[in-house]
Amino acid sequence: MSVQKLAEACFVSSGSVLKFCQTLGISSFSLFKKMLRFTIETRRMQLAEKYKMLSVEDLKEKINVFVTSEKMVKELVFHAYQFAKHI
Repeated sequence: MSVQKLAEACFVSSGSVLKFCQTLGISSFSLFKKMLRFTIETRRMQLAEKYKMLSVEDLKEKINVFVTSEKMVKELVFHAYQFAKHI
């Protein structure tokens, strides 16, 4: 996208777009586009890594561990109650 097309899409002048880039500390619109592409790609990779870690199998395993732990706690409470009845 050119400076002119972005300016038209934002209903501002080309100069305003360039001034915006300079306000961000970026010397040119082409550098702004490169930095924006890099930022988007970096964020995309971060999100992909995050969601890769949350695979369906991982979630199933975590749920299974929770259910197993809950069953163990219930059994311990039952046995403790049975033991306490005999005291």
